[in-house]
Amino acid sequence: MNNDSIEELNSILNENKILFTKSDHFDLFIKLNNIKKKLTKLTSLENKALTSQYLNDSFLAQELAEIINLEIENLKEELEQAKKYQWTQFDRQLFAKYTETEIKEIQELMRLWNLGTYSSIAESIIDHTYRKGYEDEFLEYLRAAANFDKIKARRIPPIGFRDDDTVRWENMKTGEYLIEDNLGKIRTYGIN
Repeated sequence: MNNDSIEELNSILNENKILFTKSDHFDLFIKLNNIKKKLTKLTSLENKALTSQYLNDSFLAQELAEIINLEIENLKEELEQAKKYQWTQFDRQLFAKYTETEIKEIQELMRLWNLGTYSSIAESIIDHTYRKGYEDEFLEYLRAAANFDKIKARRIPPIGFRDDDTVRWENMKTGEYLIEDNLGKIRTYGIN
């Protein structure tokens, strides 16, 4: 099993050399290297199990082999997504648990956002979602921001923009707020 996995990883590396050199996909290269480290550990466990009188050593080796196989399959799937859809690390994280229909909705809602100080809109949304207490409910967060009711909110400042060319909308009753840039694109959304 171990030699097959090593050959498979080498094949994955050779087939995706260019992809692995891009910073947007460095996380995948790290995953590949982590699997290689586990394969080294597996070799050691398998050798130990051959001479051990304890069945537990064999079970540990078998368990690690199953984990490695699963991680290889996950890596291959992520590589396929990265190539097929041109998804970055943040895109893959953002879309990971959603259906195709939900991904399309997320992509539509992303058009309402400005990347601000982030390298991508996906990175901005991921960071804001976690910081605003939505855990990994990215679609729920995007929907809440898109559905913010400005009619019930106070504009700060009442005219013009703040020093960073943004405006804050705040619903004094609910504590909800939305910050937009001077083009009306969302920078952040949350609840005080």
